[in-house]
Amino acid sequence: MSEEQQPCKFKDPDTLKDILELLEKLMDARSISSPVLGKLEEEAKKYFKESDILSPLATVFTRASGIRSTILESPSYDKYSSLTGHEGHDCVPRALKTCLPKAYAALLFMLFNCDTAFSGYSLGEWSGQKVNGIGSSHDLYQWLTDDRLVTPGLIKRGFLDRDLDDSNDGQTVAPVIKQIISHDSAGPLQKVLLYLLFVCPWDPSLTGHALCFLSMFCVTVQSPQKNFEGYSEELKNVCQEIQSSLNSFVQGSSQSHILAVSQGNSNVYTGVFKNDSLDAYCDWLRGNLQNIIQSLNLMSEDCGTWNPMSFQTGLTAGPFLYGFVPKDKSWMTDISSNLQGPIKSLIESLEKLEKALQTSSSAAATAGGVFTGLLGTGGLGAGAAYATNAFGFQNLITSFISSFLK
Repeated sequence: MSEEQQPCKFKDPDTLKDILELLEKLMDARSISSPVLGKLEEEAKKYFKESDILSPLATVFTRASGIRSTILESPSYDKYSSLTGHEGHDCVPRALKTCLPKAYAALLFMLFNCDTAFSGYSLGEWSGQKVNGIGSSHDLYQWLTDDRLVTPGLIKRGFLDRDLDDSNDGQTVAPVIKQIISHDSAGPLQKVLLYLLFVCPWDPSLTGHALCFLSMFCVTVQSPQKNFEGYSEELKNVCQEIQSSLNSFVQGSSQSHILAVSQGNSNVYTGVFKNDSLDAYCDWLRGNLQNIIQSLNLMSEDCGTWNPMSFQTGLTAGPFLYGFVPKDKSWMTDISSNLQGPIKSLIESLEKLEKALQTSSSAAATAGGVFTGLLGTGGLGAGAAYATNAFGFQNLITSFISSFLK
């Protein structure tokens, strides 16, 4: 029986510890990471004309190694000591689509608790705490070992006492996390999830990316450059209405004090919509608007518990669970009154959008060309350097893997 015919014995990551180990293993096992990168790129290309996730995902593999070497006493392999080519083709891509959003939420929460740069945001209280705080009441240690600090909604961390380095602290960990996730712009992991939004199983941490997508979707539907025959006026009108509600979270144009994905998020989807995928986007929205609404409702219910102590002790993951970051240093001031109103307004608009989508029959032929004309071929925002490779997908893979192997 060939390797491709062998049953997959791969065990999905259950904890943050597992996820980081798998990511570093993919950095080392390049014969496995090549098909993983290729398969995820191929899936993303169905939805985006510029779906180059190769560079940011390879960066995530590499930077996971930095996180592990900082947290762990000995960053050896355990669960993923060996991987097969069959697992790289099938099991690992599937697992990454499930676990990367969960890792994103956990690392986002950890970053804002560990970095003194966020002390002005009433966060950063773990900065001076040891990673291995055996015998202490340090919150960072108890969070990493799932001892008392459960943090509802976040994946378990899964680290054992014997795993953890006894010399590093939160402020040492923060810089290596920031190599994957950024507050000021979309970091590598945030960019990967930009492209995998439509192929990942729904996770609350994707809510921020979903709102950024919705913002560009509504701009597109309202475009005067193309007559969307087959799309109801109701859909266009609702998209016009929803834009102001979305701007509260995508552009920070209200007092909500939190932003989707990052502070530099307003153009993360510029230039990457595929010119024949409007139908697919509508189908995805029909299947996921209720997920988005449910996440927003939960965030609205939870925000009353957001305060410096609840973050420090891990009683809540706050906006990080949903893929949001603080907009300004006064973000926790009257958080309930400042956030619940904009969320309620957005949910009401999303419910109208859901109804409009159900009554609209889209025609892909009438949508063709609008994305190219409207959105252009611009990049993904600050720090992004994505471009369509003129030599085709196979040469893109070959070129990238060659440089990765150097």
